[in-house]
Amino acid sequence: MENGTQRRVLTERSMPKSCNACSGFTLMELIIVVAIIGVIGVFAVPAFVSFVENNRIKTQSSEFLSSLALARIEAVKRSIPVVVCPGTTAGGCSGTQWEDGLIVFADANADGALDAGETPLAVLGTLAGGNELRGNTPLASRISFYPNGLVNELNGSATPGRFTLCLPDDANNRWDRSRIIWVSLVGRTRITNSKATGRIVNDCL
Repeated sequence: MENGTQRRVLTERSMPKSCNACSGFTLMELIIVVAIIGVIGVFAVPAFVSFVENNRIKTQSSEFLSSLALARIEAVKRSIPVVVCPGTTAGGCSGTQWEDGLIVFADANADGALDAGETPLAVLGTLAGGNELRGNTPLASRISFYPNGLVNELNGSATPGRFTLCLPDDANNRWDRSRIIWVSLVGRTRITNSKATGRIVNDCL
């Protein structure tokens, strides 16, 4: 038979013990954690958005520059004009909104239009992120490279060729982070940050 001491030991072993570590979060602890996450989010989310926007606009400006370089190389190689213009393969050159897509094509008859039988050399689709790409007056609707490497639209123009790649209206520091793609008469190109140019960019032209 069990004596009193044995019963007391068994009872103590079988009884659940209090464990504060197993009780989970208190309401106050949960509120503190949520508050910390909220504070981190206030600073982290805008920084992440800016990071994505900056990388996107860098990629887009590089792709556009590559399209211009391709056009110039092909014009020299083929000994015929090569045009870059806003538009689609289905509709041809159209408008001045380069952000909606562009085409590069060998312009066999030098009329500045994508005609039947003229196969596009490259096509870029709509720019992501709501970014805008516009050319200034000489290059608003097209840029044509001739076999000598010169840009036809800039021949005799007093205005330097320029494209501006802009962030959306609601982006922070929109104009400071936009890009300008410069094009010279001889077809040379370069990209600058709008802030670094020393001029204030307040439109996408």
